[in-house]
Amino acid sequence: MNDDLFKPLNNPSVAVTGIGPGRRHLTSVALVAVLTASAVAVETGMFGPGSIDWRAVVNVHLFVLRHPAVADVSRVVTGFGSPWIVDAIAALAAIMLWWRGRAGDALFVAAVRVITLLTDVVLKESIRRPRPVLPHPLAHAHSFSFPSGHSSGAASVYLPLAVVLVSLLHGLPSRVVVAAASLLCLAVAASRVSLGLHYPSDVVAGVALGALVTCLLTPLRTWRAPPPRGHGRGSQPTRPTSSA
Repeated sequence: MNDDLFKPLNNPSVAVTGIGPGRRHLTSVALVAVLTASAVAVETGMFGPGSIDWRAVVNVHLFVLRHPAVADVSRVVTGFGSPWIVDAIAALAAIMLWWRGRAGDALFVAAVRVITLLTDVVLKESIRRPRPVLPHPLAHAHSFSFPSGHSSGAASVYLPLAVVLVSLLHGLPSRVVVAAASLLCLAVAASRVSLGLHYPSDVVAGVALGALVTCLLTPLRTWRAPPPRGHGRGSQPTRPTSSA
């Protein structure tokens, strides 16, 4: 592995992504709109029985029942959004980044995951949307449906890690990282619908939530850990004493 990826950032401007603040703010506004619209549609019953949201999960379920291989693949893919998996990845990444002198990146990765998780819990308990009820369920879950915790978990870990890597890579490698992170988030979201555990609006809101927190907390990457005590501005080097 290239050690340049873990060198401390001397220039704070390098700590932000290639996306400028203006574009990042516009992206945040769009994600807020998506998340809000989804929540309002669920709360007002627009996505209730008979809606396009409901018909979509039923049609996908019927398709998966006719193609068992899709269910098998979905069970594997959905694991990449499991809370245990994404929490472990976020924790290990934050520890490694901190250890290699990238305190801002470590704080960014950890904070995005924690805040997304807390927001997901608040939304679930506030909206309390039941999960889809299907005649031949392929999987079972017991928490509320909106938003999808697996989808928000994937977005809140793989997208921040992509942000860190993209700011250090150039050209094709950076585009590959963005594509891989995006596809993984979308694959996890799709797996939740194909397994009949979520409505499409749940996973859209989940990905939007993780992406939104990532956008909002990107400036944390400029943070620097304070120097150890004794190495501050006021410390003076000790002069050697000469014997008389």
